[in-house]
Parts: sequence; C-alpha cells; structure tokens
Amino acid sequence: MIKYILKISTIITLCVALFTVSGCANQDECIKTGGGYCEQFSFLDGVSITSKNSDFYVIKGVVLGTYRRNGLTVRLVEDLKGNFPKGVITFNVWKNINICYPDGRHDCLSCYDYQDVLIMLLTPEIPRGYTTLQCIRSVLKLSNGYVTGNILTWDEILEGWGLGNMTKEEAISYIESLTDEERKLYTIRNTLSWNELQKRLNNILKPIK
Repeated sequence: MIKYILKISTIITLCVALFTVSGCANQDECIKTGGGYCEQFSFLDGVSITSKNSDFYVIKGVVLGTYRRNGLTVRLVEDLKGNFPKGVITFNVWKNINICYPDGRHDCLSCYDYQDVLIMLLTPEIPRGYTTLQCIRSVLKLSNGYVTGNILTWDEILEGWGLGNMTKEEAISYIESLTDEERKLYTIRNTLSWNELQKRLNNILKPIK
C-alpha cells in the first residue's frame, strides 16, 4: 500500500510540474484553448485577466452535492462581481481536474464536500451550467474566516520569497537547485483572510461594477 501511495504521489508531482513549466503563447490563447499543458495562473490572476469580460463570474457558493462524477451542484450565496444571471440560484459546475490529461484544468472539484463554502471563478457551459477555467485556478475554499487555495500572483510570491529580481522561471530553476531542507523556505502562501480577499476582489472589480 505504501509503495502504491508513493507511486501515485510521484505521478501527481510530475503532472503538476508539467502544468507549471509548460506555457502558452499568451494569456488569451491559454484561457480560450487550454493550450495543452499550459501555464497556470492564480485565482487573483484569473479575476484580473477576465475582469472586463461579462462572460466570467466571481461567486460565493455552497456545495449541495456532486453531479455525476465530473461536477458539483452549487447554491449561490453571493454574486461578488455583480453580473451572475438573475434568478439562477442552484446550478451545476463542471470540469473536475483530470490528472495528466491536457485540458488545462487545475481544480479538483471532487475534493469538496457537502456544505463546503467556495469562492469560484466561472464561465457558462451551455446547456449544462457553468465550468471552471482552463489554465486558471478557479476555486478557493472559505472556512473559519479564511480562504485557501492558489490565491496570490507570482509577482507577490516572488516578492515574499525575496526573489523579486528574478522571473518565475529563474526562481523555479534556483529553488530546484537547492537541497530539500533549503526548499522548505520557499513554500507558496495559500491562505488569506476572507476580509483581505474581499478587499483585493473589490479593488480589481470596482471599476466595472
């Protein structure tokens, strides 16, 4: 059993590396097509990139259950961007991550349970409901006043690591050259208070509300 778990862990690590290192020609191409093994953008990156497009929504919702094996049924709690279709309260969200399958999805919808509160970046998938985005981390979990997930932009991450003078690729190469013990200093912050995230979202979305 231990060997099996280690094997699965190795596969997942390899897939994450492929998703992270490979890139698309540009952000628009990445979002529209997935670009195969494309570079991933954080949640706040995604909100910023899609902020002026009315076909993208930022919502707070609660999980009501799974829908088939590839989605969730979600109840709307709050429309954070202010453009979610009126009258839609309960809906399905599709596109659970497929490990090593190059569709550009990065969110594990099946990892969430009944009554989990999620902050989601979505776009329509007619007629089945809504979907997470290609190449963008589209789901955060809200619990006890804090959100967890891939939240911050790479510029912020590099500044936090004291590597603001490097590109992301240079920083990754540098960190990969370190010992396992030294790498522990370079963990990505994946928690933010709900109040702070709301402020960040308002700063991005305020001009279009």
